[in-house]
Amino acid sequence: MRGDRLGCLAADLEAELRAVDARPEHSTTVYGGIWLTLPPTGIYWKDFAWLAFGASLMQRQLSEAYPGGVQIQVHNLVYPLADYKLEVAAVCMTGWLREQLDAPDPGIVVRAAPERGAFVFEWGDLVRDPFTE
Repeated sequence: MRGDRLGCLAADLEAELRAVDARPEHSTTVYGGIWLTLPPTGIYWKDFAWLAFGASLMQRQLSEAYPGGVQIQVHNLVYPLADYKLEVAAVCMTGWLREQLDAPDPGIVVRAAPERGAFVFEWGDLVRDPFTE
Protein backbone atom coordinates (compact mmCIF):
# COMPACT_ATOMS: atom_id res chain seq x y z
CA MET A 1 0.00 0.00 0.00
CA ARG A 2 1.31 3.45 -0.85
CA GLY A 3 -0.13 6.75 0.23
CA ASP A 4 0.96 10.17 -0.92
CA ARG A 5 -0.13 13.33 0.81
CA LEU A 6 0.05 16.74 -0.84
CA GLY A 7 -1.19 19.26 1.65
CA CYS A 8 -4.83 18.25 2.02
CA LEU A 9 -4.65 15.97 -1.05
CA ALA A 10 -4.28 12.24 -0.48
CA ALA A 11 -4.62 8.90 -2.26
CA ASP A 12 -3.73 5.28 -1.57
CA LEU A 13 -2.62 3.04 -4.40
CA GLU A 14 -2.38 -0.73 -4.13
CA ALA A 15 -0.58 -2.29 -7.09
CA GLU A 16 2.14 -4.74 -8.05
CA LEU A 17 4.80 -5.08 -10.72
CA ARG A 18 5.04 -8.33 -12.69
CA ALA A 19 7.73 -9.20 -15.20
CA VAL A 20 6.05 -10.31 -18.44
CA ASP A 21 7.23 -11.07 -21.97
CA ALA A 22 3.98 -10.30 -23.78
CA ARG A 23 1.05 -7.93 -23.45
CA PRO A 24 -1.14 -9.13 -20.58
CA GLU A 25 -4.80 -9.71 -21.34
CA HIS A 26 -7.05 -6.69 -20.64
CA SER A 27 -4.13 -4.28 -20.31
CA THR A 28 -3.31 -0.91 -21.84
CA THR A 29 0.08 -0.04 -23.28
CA VAL A 30 1.75 2.84 -21.45
CA TYR A 31 4.99 2.60 -23.42
CA GLY A 32 6.72 -0.18 -25.35
CA GLY A 33 6.87 -3.16 -23.00
CA ILE A 34 5.03 -1.41 -20.15
CA TRP A 35 1.38 -2.34 -19.58
CA LEU A 36 -1.16 -1.07 -17.07
CA THR A 37 -4.00 -3.33 -15.94
CA LEU A 38 -7.11 -2.15 -14.11
CA PRO A 39 -8.54 -3.81 -11.04
CA PRO A 40 -11.36 -6.26 -11.86
CA THR A 41 -13.87 -3.84 -10.35
CA GLY A 42 -12.63 -1.04 -12.64
CA ILE A 43 -11.89 2.57 -11.84
CA TYR A 44 -12.97 5.96 -13.17
CA TRP A 45 -11.54 6.47 -16.66
CA LYS A 46 -9.88 9.79 -15.81
CA ASP A 47 -8.13 8.19 -12.83
CA PHE A 48 -6.88 5.47 -15.19
CA ALA A 49 -5.57 8.09 -17.62
CA TRP A 50 -3.69 9.88 -14.84
CA LEU A 51 -2.30 6.57 -13.48
CA ALA A 52 -1.01 5.78 -16.98
CA PHE A 53 0.54 9.23 -17.24
CA GLY A 54 2.26 8.73 -13.86
CA ALA A 55 3.66 5.41 -15.09
CA SER A 56 4.86 7.08 -18.30
CA LEU A 57 6.98 9.49 -16.25
CA MET A 58 8.90 6.43 -15.02
CA GLN A 59 9.13 4.62 -18.36
CA ARG A 60 12.92 4.81 -18.57
CA GLN A 61 13.38 3.30 -15.10
CA LEU A 62 10.73 0.63 -15.77
CA SER A 63 12.31 -0.31 -19.11
CA GLU A 64 15.73 -0.62 -17.50
CA ALA A 65 14.44 -2.70 -14.57
CA TYR A 66 12.22 -4.92 -16.78
CA PRO A 67 13.81 -5.06 -20.24
CA GLY A 68 11.57 -7.98 -21.27
CA GLY A 69 8.37 -6.16 -20.28
CA VAL A 70 6.40 -5.31 -17.17
CA GLN A 71 2.79 -5.26 -16.09
CA ILE A 72 1.61 -2.74 -13.53
CA GLN A 73 -1.41 -4.45 -12.00
CA VAL A 74 -3.54 -1.89 -10.18
CA HIS A 75 -5.55 -3.49 -7.40
CA ASN A 76 -7.10 -0.39 -5.88
CA LEU A 77 -7.00 3.40 -5.87
CA VAL A 78 -8.73 4.97 -2.89
CA TYR A 79 -9.09 8.66 -2.16
CA PRO A 80 -11.36 11.01 -0.25
CA LEU A 81 -13.91 12.68 -2.49
CA ALA A 82 -13.39 16.01 -0.76
CA ASP A 83 -10.25 17.82 -1.95
CA TYR A 84 -9.35 15.14 -4.50
CA LYS A 85 -7.73 16.26 -7.72
CA LEU A 86 -7.34 13.82 -10.62
CA GLU A 87 -3.65 14.67 -10.95
CA VAL A 88 -3.03 13.03 -7.57
CA ALA A 89 -3.41 9.62 -9.24
CA ALA A 90 -0.33 10.39 -11.38
CA VAL A 91 1.65 11.62 -8.38
CA CYS A 92 0.67 8.54 -6.40
CA MET A 93 1.63 6.15 -9.24
CA THR A 94 4.96 7.89 -9.74
CA GLY A 95 5.69 7.85 -6.02
CA TRP A 96 4.81 4.17 -5.76
CA LEU A 97 7.01 3.30 -8.74
CA ARG A 98 9.88 5.35 -7.34
CA GLU A 99 9.60 3.33 -4.15
CA GLN A 100 9.44 -0.02 -5.99
CA LEU A 101 12.37 0.81 -8.28
CA ASP A 102 14.43 2.86 -5.82
CA ALA A 103 14.42 5.59 -8.46
CA PRO A 104 14.93 9.37 -8.23
CA ASP A 105 12.10 11.89 -8.37
CA PRO A 106 11.23 12.75 -11.99
CA GLY A 107 10.74 16.40 -11.06
CA ILE A 108 7.08 16.60 -10.03
CA VAL A 109 6.19 19.76 -8.15
CA VAL A 110 2.85 20.45 -6.51
CA ARG A 111 2.11 23.82 -5.00
CA ALA A 112 -0.92 25.51 -3.60
CA ALA A 113 -2.24 28.40 -5.68
CA PRO A 114 -4.78 30.08 -3.38
CA GLU A 115 -5.28 32.88 -5.89
CA ARG A 116 -6.63 30.24 -8.29
CA GLY A 117 -8.40 28.27 -5.57
CA ALA A 118 -6.50 25.17 -6.61
CA PHE A 119 -3.21 23.34 -6.75
CA VAL A 120 -0.71 23.64 -9.57
CA PHE A 121 1.01 20.47 -10.77
CA GLU A 122 4.28 20.63 -12.69
CA TRP A 123 5.58 17.46 -14.31
CA GLY A 124 9.29 18.11 -14.78
CA ASP A 125 11.21 19.72 -17.60
CA LEU A 126 9.79 17.72 -20.48
CA VAL A 127 6.03 17.79 -19.83
CA ARG A 128 3.89 20.91 -19.86
CA ASP A 129 0.31 19.71 -20.30
CA PRO A 130 0.24 15.90 -20.32
CA PHE A 131 -2.92 15.54 -22.38
CA THR A 132 -2.16 18.03 -25.13
CA GLU A 133 -0.84 16.58 -28.36
